[in-house]
Amino acid sequence: MAGRLRLLIQGVGTRTDTLSVPKQPGCYAAALMSSPPATLDAFRDHGEPRHGLTESLSAAVLTMQGLDAVDISMTEVTDHLLDEGIALFADAYRSLLGAIERRCAEARGRRSGVA
Repeated sequence: MAGRLRLLIQGVGTRTDTLSVPKQPGCYAAALMSSPPATLDAFRDHGEPRHGLTESLSAAVLTMQGLDAVDISMTEVTDHLLDEGIALFADAYRSLLGAIERRCAEARGRRSGVA
């Protein structure tokens, strides 16, 4: 679940304070190449590449226990983030398809006007 959450947070928007960058060569570049521009801009502004998932594991366990104690479900939180991420992706995809359709219509119009 930690890997899923890390990638999800990276892809959803500008939540770069929790972005963690893997140590393996090439993974960092791949993560940056798949990031939306707003995420990269925010990361450049105040991000810090680090191994966040392996830092302070005992504190993380206490945090998770504290969330359980106040009835905050990480399953519900991650499901909500996943839903938001999918919605943002779908919106961007629909926008891309619309732009492609407009460009195709413009090209068809130029071709029919020339003939």
